[in-house]
Amino acid sequence: MVKFSEISLDVDIPFERVPPGMHVRAFGVDYARIPDSQGGLLYLTKYGWPWRQSLRPGVWFAEGRYHREGQRLRGGTGTVYRLQVSEPGEPRVELVVKVSRFAEYVPLFMPSTLPPNLPPNLAEEAVFNSPFEEFGLIEDMRRSRFGPPELRMLTKRPLAIYSSPRRYKLWQLGRTEGRFHDYDLALQADQKDVDDEERVSLDIERQYIMLFGWVRGENAEDLEIAGELSREEVEELTSRVNDELDQKGFRILDNKPKHFILRRRPDGTLARRKGKLAYVQVDFELLQRTEAYRRHISHYDPSVVLHEESR
Repeated sequence: MVKFSEISLDVDIPFERVPPGMHVRAFGVDYARIPDSQGGLLYLTKYGWPWRQSLRPGVWFAEGRYHREGQRLRGGTGTVYRLQVSEPGEPRVELVVKVSRFAEYVPLFMPSTLPPNLPPNLAEEAVFNSPFEEFGLIEDMRRSRFGPPELRMLTKRPLAIYSSPRRYKLWQLGRTEGRFHDYDLALQADQKDVDDEERVSLDIERQYIMLFGWVRGENAEDLEIAGELSREEVEELTSRVNDELDQKGFRILDNKPKHFILRRRPDGTLARRKGKLAYVQVDFELLQRTEAYRRHISHYDPSVVLHEESR
C-alpha cells in the first residue's frame, strides 16, 4: 500500500481523481484510504471528501475528543455521539460518531411493527453489519435500484470509516474469533478480484468508528413524548417506514420511531410529502436486503447473495 501521511488530505483534487494508491473499493463503495501518522487508517467516501480537513482523526478522535466534547445520544444500546467540528477556514461540520459493533453479540428485541412473513429465526441469526458492509448497504438503498422508482429512501450520509491504531483484547471489543471469521470471509469474497495493494481488510483487534453527517430535525419518539404526534400517528409512520423499506428491498431488524427524523417547515409544522409525514432514516447496523431483492440482483452479482446467505 502506498504510504500517505495526513498531509495528503491537503490535495485539491476531485474525489473521482484520487490517485490509485489511495483509491480502494469495498461492497460497492469507493474510498480514499489514508493512513495517519499514528498508524490508523481513514477511509473517506465521496460524501466525506469535501470535508476531509475536518474529518482528520487529529480533529475529532485525538485525545478522545468525540466522547469528551460530544453529546452522547441516548435511547440505544450502541455508542453514538454528536460532535460539531470546525477547523480554521473550513465550514462547520456536525458529525454522528458511531463505534461499530460488528462481531459482537446482538441483544436484539424484535419490535412488533416489523413486516409480516419474515424468515424464521431472524432474531436469533441477526448480526451487526461491518462498517464497510453497512456503508455498502446504505449506498445501495440510496441508489434505489429496486422497487418503485419514484420511492426514494432518505438517509444520513456516510462520510468516513476510521480504523484506530490501538489494539484491544477480544473481550474488550466483545468479539469472538468465530463471529469475526464470517465477516472476514464476506470481505474476502468481495475483494477476490482486487490487487493486494488495493485490498480492504478488517483487523480483529482494532476498533472501527463510522462518521455520518448529522441530520437536523426531531425523532418521532421524542415528538410523541412531547405530545406533537399521537401514538396512532407514530404507529402508522413506523408501519409505513417498514413497508417502504420492504418495497425497496430492505429491512432493519430493530427499526423504531427514534430512528425516524422529521423536519419542520418555516411555520413550525412538520414537513409532509403528499400529505404524509416526511422522514429521514438514520440507523443501519441491522440493515439487510430482503430475499426478493437478493433474488433480483443475484443474476449480475452472485457474490452479494453468497456472502449474505453465508451469514
